[in-house]
Amino acid sequence: MGWTRADDEVYYAIARQLQRAHRHRWIVFWGPGSRAYWAFYRGEEHVRPLASARPEELHRTVLDIQRRLGQGPNHVPFEQ
Repeated sequence: MGWTRADDEVYYAIARQLQRAHRHRWIVFWGPGSRAYWAFYRGEEHVRPLASARPEELHRTVLDIQRRLGQGPNHVPFEQ
């Protein structure tokens, strides 16, 4: 039995929540092939792409990087 997008709908929904939480500085999505959530920084500083299979871990890492860059928490709280 093959994979369909519907199999991962819950993961896509969580990725959309993460995207809303970090929309000003990050692009966030679910990678079905990698089975991980990905975040790409949209600012001028060089920040490596982030990936985690756990959305709460990705959320914390994004916030940690923003703090290190001296940026406020300009986000909507993420609740899964």
